[in-house]
This record gives sequence, C-alpha cells and structure tokens, in this order.
Amino acid sequence: MTVLKEYEETGSLKDSTRRLMVNIIVAHMREKEGSHVSKATKEFHALGIVSRFPALKDPYSNKGYEHFYDSQSFLEWRVKTVQRQSRTASPSLKKVVLKGGPTSSRTTVVTTGDQQTGDDCKEAISLLHHTKDRDLVFQRMRETFQ
Repeated sequence: MTVLKEYEETGSLKDSTRRLMVNIIVAHMREKEGSHVSKATKEFHALGIVSRFPALKDPYSNKGYEHFYDSQSFLEWRVKTVQRQSRTASPSLKKVVLKGGPTSSRTTVVTTGDQQTGDDCKEAISLLHHTKDRDLVFQRMRETFQ
C-alpha cells in the first residue's frame, strides 16, 4: 500500500508508512543536495508533509511541522542515520592493511666492491656530519655512496 493511498483510506499513517515516507523524502533530499542537507531544505519538506497530510500536523507546536525537521525530528534522524551508514560503507574510508612492520623479514642489501664499508664508511659519514666545506661533502658523498 502506498503512502498516499493509506492516507486517503484511513486519514492517517501507520508508523511503518510514515518511516517509508521519511526514507523516500530523505533519499530525495540527499540526491538533490548531497550528504549534507541544509536546515532550510528539511523545513521546506516538513512543511510539504503537513500540507499534503494535515493529520500529521502537531497541534502543540508553533508551526505544526517542527517534529519533522528540527534536531530531534524524523527527517533529521534519518539523515544522520544515512550519513553514518554511508560513511562506514565508503570505499575511501576502508581500513588499509599495511604489509611489513618491525617484525617482518627484510631482504639484505648486497654491497658492491665499489662501496665503502666498515670503519672507512663510518669515518666518511662522521666527516660529513662535522664539516661545512660543501665541495668536500659532495666528494665524500660520491666516494661513500657509489
């Protein structure tokens, strides 16, 4: 049974039908505005709901449709629920599984005969740390890391 047909036959909506209507309206709002729906849009649609379905108007509120758009409303709760669900299902926010880490096995670096090792390498690196002569630094870098 559709929302309109049920309202015409009974003059009101069951909770399940009201939820269906809210789901449809929120889907429409998100299609038009994206994931963040403005308060003005929610208020516009809330006014449309009570205009089309006068029995849903709240007689105890100022405008009669605040219960559809304010912070504790049907529309607001549904928008938040859809945002939360789409955030967890979003592929950009999926958990990234990293390979490696401190306990993973590493391949050893094979040194060639041209590269300095041991004390010669430590001496050259120490010189690089303690000198300000740019030409000497570049010469030792070439010698150390060929």
